[in-house]
Amino acid sequence: MCGAKLWNALHSDSWRHREAAAQAYIDYLESDKIRQKYLQDNKGKRTLFKATMMIAKVSCLDKLLQIYFIGLKTLAKALSPPICDGSIPTKMLNREVQPFISILVEKIEELNYRARDISLNSLIGIFKGPQVDLRMLIEKLMDITDKGPSPGKAPWRIVLGRLEILQQVLKQLGYDPQKWDWIPVFDKLVAPSLFHANPDVRLVAIEVIVLFYQLIGDPVRQATMRVENLRTNIF
Repeated sequence: MCGAKLWNALHSDSWRHREAAAQAYIDYLESDKIRQKYLQDNKGKRTLFKATMMIAKVSCLDKLLQIYFIGLKTLAKALSPPICDGSIPTKMLNREVQPFISILVEKIEELNYRARDISLNSLIGIFKGPQVDLRMLIEKLMDITDKGPSPGKAPWRIVLGRLEILQQVLKQLGYDPQKWDWIPVFDKLVAPSLFHANPDVRLVAIEVIVLFYQLIGDPVRQATMRVENLRTNIF
């Protein structure tokens, strides 16, 4: 629905063409043409939703930060009314959202702090929607525990990024045992991070444990007490 010219411009070797095309699509979303053509029924909204998510993904994968930011704006529009107003099937919504989880997590793990902050806000914002399955994000955060090295020895920026995301999940979304289980997250991600060489990683790990305790209570205290050699490695 975006047209061949816009699609080709999004994949142009010229960053100016790519940026102009990404911005042009946002302008198109805000035009009256969209309302008349795609927002009259659920079928039109689903077509628009899938197209907008596709454009957002292309822009978010761009190496230039300004185009990436336009991609985040496009993503936000796709996930907000009038496009996403409850008429998008849950299965379709989660399928389209899933690729962005990896994109945003990897951007948060980078050293560009401006991109980290905006990406973190965008990532948490996705999961404020009741239809979006939070387990997809938790599984992504936990994938480093399966691949190795362990969070206690993995590159600090990767571990710190995962912990900061988990911290914001707990702060902004709380904890719902029907959506995910805190125990493997504590045992495999948070507790090993207490022994990381980087002090920022250790500090955020402690803050995450405090949030777990505030939300869950005594089981977190007991789990923390079972961590071996804890005191000497924190202080």
